[in-house]
Amino acid sequence: MISAPAAEKAVLGSWLIEKEAIQSCIDIIGPEHFFEQQNAAVARILIALYKEGKAVDILSASQAIKQAGLAEDGMLAYLSDLCHSVTTAAHANHHAKAVLDCFYTRQIITAATKLVSDAYSETLTDAGVKEISEMVMRKEAVYAPALISYKNGLHDLIDRIGKKSSTSVYRTGIKALDSAWYGMSAGEVIVLGGAPGAGKSKLALKILSNLVQRKVPCLLFGTELDAYQTALRHLSMLSGVETWKLRIARADAFEWAKASQTVSNVMSEMPLHISPLKSPNLSQIDQGIVASGAKVVVIDSVFFCTYPKGNSIRERMEDFCRGLQEITKRREVVSILVAHLGRQAYSEHAQNRAPVLSDFGESKGLEITADKAALLWTPQAKQMGSKRIVEVILAKDRANNDRRGGHLKSFDLECDENTPDMREVEIEVSA
Repeated sequence: MISAPAAEKAVLGSWLIEKEAIQSCIDIIGPEHFFEQQNAAVARILIALYKEGKAVDILSASQAIKQAGLAEDGMLAYLSDLCHSVTTAAHANHHAKAVLDCFYTRQIITAATKLVSDAYSETLTDAGVKEISEMVMRKEAVYAPALISYKNGLHDLIDRIGKKSSTSVYRTGIKALDSAWYGMSAGEVIVLGGAPGAGKSKLALKILSNLVQRKVPCLLFGTELDAYQTALRHLSMLSGVETWKLRIARADAFEWAKASQTVSNVMSEMPLHISPLKSPNLSQIDQGIVASGAKVVVIDSVFFCTYPKGNSIRERMEDFCRGLQEITKRREVVSILVAHLGRQAYSEHAQNRAPVLSDFGESKGLEITADKAALLWTPQAKQMGSKRIVEVILAKDRANNDRRGGHLKSFDLECDENTPDMREVEIEVSA
């Protein structure tokens, strides 16, 4: 019989590790849609806990199972197995639809078998054909986007607009960027792309530094640098003491006093958290957001993360991006991803060509997922003397801010020669 045992376990596992996952699934499936009776029993218990307003976790479920007299059937051990069947609850909705899809497939097969039997016995009726037709339409509608009704949804919409406008917009502290994007809104995924050495990490650190100085809680997954190296670069940026001097302890007395004062009076007050993970997966990113209370998350670089299993790197990247997008919206944070462009974008032939979104190549998931994207490069024509100029191209803005005055398409940043700092030097406005 058609079933999806892995999806059934993934749904229940998601419900056990995060109560909110039930809310996203409860209008999709119920206990009757599970093929395995054991899974149906667990679903019945978890949904009952949710509707009663009780905690939905392995402890509460175990107690409910004991009260229902099901503990002797190995259900307690099975609960533990369910919790370990998923690493994140981000895909609970997708798994629930897979379960429902199989349910309708079984219903269609049963009805079709009866229809054939009726045909042989000459009791065939139009009602049987109509029943199958309706089931097929329900099956086809499983993966259709959820409809939003004005009758039931307008109050939620107004609440979201009010909340978005008053509490969840964060300024990057870079005037040109904020002028174009009107800040970063909670739920947005922002991509900073460019060739190696283009200044992506510096820009991410600059934005991060500006945010934490304004007491916005931030979380950094520095996959290429450990916490010590990141803190050292940040200290150099804030104190103005050259990075190499801090790295090899060659700062003079004045510089050392300046650095020490920066650590004590500035950095120690910043709500910045740095994860020690070098290859975080979606679940670990989600857990880090919850543990830190972060409002802005920076992943530098996204290519060193652990992606979901898949047939190709492109599929795995796309699944990762979709999962991160779901986490970003559910946790109401801003996610900033630092990403390399494809090799063709920084080959010798392309050195004097401005990058475009399609240069992400196999990493197309980044291009699709991004609500905003900025591409960095160092055009030869702008390099003068010892100054290093990085041009930031605003390649994507899903909010379409240029319609309300954000006409800026690119701007320049000057890289400090001795520290990771970047300064605005030029603004180009389209005609």
